[in-house]
Amino acid sequence: MRFSESTPSLEEGLVSRMSTKKELMEALKQEKTSLMAICGMGGVGKTTLVKQIADQVKFEKLFDKVAMATLSQSPDMRNVQDQLAEQLGLKITEQTDLARAKRLYTRLTNSDERILVVLDDIWKELDLKSLGIPVKGECKSLKVILTSRFKDVCSGMRAEIFEVNVLRIEEAWHLFKEVAEISDDSALSGVAKQVAEECKGLPLAIVVVAKALKSNHTPESWDRALRQLKQYTIRELEGDEDLVFSRIKFSYDYLKSAEAKSLLLLCSLFPEDYSIPIECLVRYGKGLELFPDRRRLVDVRDRHADWSPEKLLFVVK
Repeated sequence: MRFSESTPSLEEGLVSRMSTKKELMEALKQEKTSLMAICGMGGVGKTTLVKQIADQVKFEKLFDKVAMATLSQSPDMRNVQDQLAEQLGLKITEQTDLARAKRLYTRLTNSDERILVVLDDIWKELDLKSLGIPVKGECKSLKVILTSRFKDVCSGMRAEIFEVNVLRIEEAWHLFKEVAEISDDSALSGVAKQVAEECKGLPLAIVVVAKALKSNHTPESWDRALRQLKQYTIRELEGDEDLVFSRIKFSYDYLKSAEAKSLLLLCSLFPEDYSIPIECLVRYGKGLELFPDRRRLVDVRDRHADWSPEKLLFVVK
């Protein structure tokens, strides 16, 4: 399971994000630009931004088709091909790597359609042609956007780089107070601003922490949370990773029930980027005796029909 970088639509209205989005939209309209990359640290909102762009190009009918696949640290290239093919209305039945790549390549090039391909979360350089995606200049109706936390990887692929940085102080506070539902004249605004600053302008951390504290209405609870945030660290991690995961751990510790914590840990046992069926959580959770007060499976289903790892962790899409 991978924690989503997506943040609320509130982030779409932030000036820095609107500016980057506008630059990317302009680049997509330029014939000479075919390969672009959105780069920035983990949790900064790259996936959110590229999804907003995908929605906008569909709305503006800039492209006829938009296909998006997630790669992550250890990508299964056949799965990536299948993700793209499904969204392009293509079925890849070939078994060899060369034949599969040729089938996808043919679909992308032998068409009058304008196609946008998004490859999310790139960790190392890709040979796009071996995947079945035409390289720069081979197909004028095709554009490709990469997202990655590694700028050098995308530069090595000769992509035009668009950097996404952490939010400025005023933007970070705007996002935090909207998610936490706190006004500037609230009695909590003073300590809340300090809590927001501990998120270091990182949208994912801001949303996770703000959601965790949303239901706390006393200055004492916010003071306690501030002290905890200043102390939170994961010694095995450094820099950006420590910031992201320590804030996620903070949110986990704020889950109000042992049941919710156990369910989130159960979710973490599934493969990365796996879409977890609720029925699996119900059955596995029942087998692990996570619901001692509910004897029947139907009772568990009825109570938790809208479970998801994101809701358990307060990460909203």
